[in-house]
Amino acid sequence: MLRVAVLMAPLQTLDPTKDTTIALIREGLRRDLKISIFHDDDVSICDGVVMGKMKTMTLTGDSLGVSNLGSKAIGSFDLLLMRRDPPFDMRFYTVATTLAMLEPDLKSINSPTGILTFPEKLWPATLDRLHPPTLISTNREEIISFRDEHKDIVIKPLYDYCGNSVYISSATDRNFFSILDSYLARDGLPIIAQKYLTDVEHGDRRVIMLGGEAVGAINRQATPRDHRCNMCLGGTPTLHELTNRETSVCETLGPLLVKRGLHFIGVDIIDGYVTEINTTAPAGPVHLKNLGGPDLSVAFWEYAEAWVR
Repeated sequence: MLRVAVLMAPLQTLDPTKDTTIALIREGLRRDLKISIFHDDDVSICDGVVMGKMKTMTLTGDSLGVSNLGSKAIGSFDLLLMRRDPPFDMRFYTVATTLAMLEPDLKSINSPTGILTFPEKLWPATLDRLHPPTLISTNREEIISFRDEHKDIVIKPLYDYCGNSVYISSATDRNFFSILDSYLARDGLPIIAQKYLTDVEHGDRRVIMLGGEAVGAINRQATPRDHRCNMCLGGTPTLHELTNRETSVCETLGPLLVKRGLHFIGVDIIDGYVTEINTTAPAGPVHLKNLGGPDLSVAFWEYAEAWVR
C-alpha cells in the first residue's frame, strides 16, 4: 500500500466540488492508498528529522473523513505530493526548502527543489522562442522603454497568483506611471512586463501535463467585464484541442519538466506562447472532467504508482 503525504492548503478552505487536490485524494483513497495531509504550520525539524503533524484521510461514499495521526517523519512516506496553493511567499519558501532536504531519498510530485528553482512566472521567461516578448526587472527606465517599444503591455507581480494585480497598459494609458511606481515601491521585487497578446480575447489555454506529456487542455474565456481569464475570477472553461504550435511547445517542455522533477504541471499558453508554468497546485483537471474530458485523477495515480515502483 502506497503511503502518501500531501502538503496542501487547509482542507476547510477548499471547494470539494472544484478542487483538484480533493479530487486526487478521493481517487487515491478509492485505490486503497494510505493518504495523510499536512499544512505549513505542521512542519518542524526535531533532532535533525523533518516532521509533520499528520491527519489521516478516509472515504465513505464521496464523503471525506479526517482523523489525527500525530507527528510523523515525512521522509518515512513513499511519496510526497506537493499541492500547496500560492502565493509563493517566504512562508511557502521555508516549507519547500525544508522538504527539499528530504530529496532525493523521498520521491516527490512535484519536487520541492524543482518548485524552488523554477518559479512559475520566472522560468518561462528563460525559454528561448517559447515566450512572448517579456521583461523582468526592477529598473524603471527599462520598463518604460519596453512599453515604448511594444505599446500595449501586461504588467504583473512576480509572485502573486489568480490574476491578482494584473494590468493591461496601452500606449496611451495615463495611469501607466502611477501603476509602475506603486509596483516598484511595494516590495522591491522585479515585476513582469509582457507584450499584450491580442489572441487572449479568445481565451488562454490551460494545458495539463503529466510525466512530460500533455494529457488534457481547456480554453479559459474571460468575462466581458474583465481581461483576466482565471476561472476563479469568472473565466469560462471549454474543452480545447491543442494546435500544432501548442503541441510543439509541450513536446519541447516535457523533457525539461521531468528532468527537474516537475511531473504534474499546468502550462498557460496564449497565441502559442508560454506565459506561466504552474508547479505548486495546478488547477483544471476537475473542470476538464466535468466538460467531458478525461479523468486525470485516475491517470495521475496510475502514473504516480508506476513511478514510485
